[in-house]
Order: sequence, then C-alpha cells, then structure tokens
Amino acid sequence: MAVAALLIEGMITDWSALLVSRDFGGGTAVGAAAVVVFSTAMFFSRSFGDLIVDRLGAAVTLRCAAAVVSAAVLLGLLLQPEPWGAVAVMGCAGIALGPLFPLLITEASRRSRVGAAVSTARVSAIGYGAYLGGPPLVGFLAERIGLVGAFVLIAGICSIALVAASISLRDRSRSATP
Repeated sequence: MAVAALLIEGMITDWSALLVSRDFGGGTAVGAAAVVVFSTAMFFSRSFGDLIVDRLGAAVTLRCAAAVVSAAVLLGLLLQPEPWGAVAVMGCAGIALGPLFPLLITEASRRSRVGAAVSTARVSAIGYGAYLGGPPLVGFLAERIGLVGAFVLIAGICSIALVAASISLRDRSRSATP
C-alpha cells in the first residue's frame, strides 16, 4: 500500500510540472500551478483524512482513492488536450491520495506484532523509498513510452495495488469480528 500511494505522490510531485508545461503545452507558469494545486489538494485532504477514513472506513477509502486516481489520470491525461485539464487531474489525485499515508501508518500500528514505533518506521522507510525511487522510474519509462504513458501506466498499476490492498483490509476486518 505504501509503495503504491507514495509512488504516485512522488511521480506527481517531481514530474507534473514538466508534463503540463511540455506535453500539454501549458508553459512554465501552468506547469508550476500543477504542483501547487496537487500540494494544496494533498494538504487539505490529508488535514481531513481522519474524518474521511472514520466516515468511509479504511477499505472504502483505499478503493475510492484508487478509483479517483485512475479515472482522473486515464480520462484527464488521455482524453483531453488542455493544460488546465491536466492541472485538474493533479488536484483530483491530491485529494484522493491525501488520507492514504496516515491511514497506512495507522493500519501498520494496528497490525504490528513488534510495536507501533517499529511498524511506523518500516512503513515510512518502504513508502519513502518508493517516493524517492519512483521518479527515476518515471523518467526511465518516459524515455520509452512518453511521459503521459508513464503517468497512465504507473497510476494504473498503483491503483490496482490499492484495490487489492483494500480487499485485504476488508477480509481482515471481517475475520477479526466474531
């Protein structure tokens, strides 16, 4: 879960300005706006993430995030040519991804057999490894299939991983109840 969520975060943080400015012809100001919109959306959704998870539950939150990210990226980057549409994609992704990392930390501490501090450190190390290692992967893929293709491929694979993780969360919660 941490790899999927933070891989997308790192990809958007590091590559969205270039994607919007070059591939969508938005120029540098609109490209910079994509990063600002994403970061602002992440801030707000992460700030209210506990409310979202409390209301929807962990599994539904993961599935909704996966659906929003995959739909926004697929529709917004493949089917529309406007730079501001691509900026809107980054905002939608930021809103969807915001609650995920805190949710993952909470789940890790709940499931831990070694204590909350150790499980939090493990999830953080794995997640931030993806956050830092993902952008070079995007560059590698972009050389072969283009930056839009790299965004779509990574967002699609990570969305599938999040849905698979949500099934695991649902199954575990059902088996834990009498």
